[in-house]
Amino acid sequence: MLEKAFGKSIENLIEIQGLATAPEHQGKGYGTALMLLANAMADVQKRGVYLVTTDAHGFYQRFGYRVVEEDVLGVDNPKWTGEPVHIRVRKAEFRGKIMEFVKDAFGAQVNEMYDLQSLATAPEAQGQGYASALVNAVTDMADAEGRDTWVITVSASGFYEQLGFYIVREGVLGDDNPSWEGGPIPVFVLRKHASNAKGSPKNDMVEKC
Repeated sequence: MLEKAFGKSIENLIEIQGLATAPEHQGKGYGTALMLLANAMADVQKRGVYLVTTDAHGFYQRFGYRVVEEDVLGVDNPKWTGEPVHIRVRKAEFRGKIMEFVKDAFGAQVNEMYDLQSLATAPEAQGQGYASALVNAVTDMADAEGRDTWVITVSASGFYEQLGFYIVREGVLGDDNPSWEGGPIPVFVLRKHASNAKGSPKNDMVEKC
């Protein structure tokens, strides 16, 4: 993979390995400081820098790095029991952008809300009201505590709107990833006010991310 990407020029490049920030110190700029230091050292030596990552290419692109080669681990190993790495990368990218949408929609108040995740009904049981019952069970618990509920979906916004949710944010996945081969994926963030809470859908303005 590296030979394909750089050939013999790799001998003149500086490699970054094992860059990580302890969870309790993330978001404080330490990772950024380490990257700036590495880049500065490379600049002094007038050498390029390369690194390999499975799920943080977006972070490195902020510092002038670009993807020059992609590969997949695990697909040709019969002993590999986990997901192929490229699937894990896509999931990490999805989660990161989803949380950006949610943060833009609700800010700090999201910590006081209920959220629905991974709601699905088996195909043979669809159309029998199970999904509606599950959603109502969650929103009933939220109502009892005076909390709002939010959910994010790519294709079921109409279903949630029938149950009292309304769209507060719209976004797109895949539009800023040059390695994404499919079309852009629309994403909707929806909210349902607690039945005993003040406010109404009219008080929130739908925004597109």
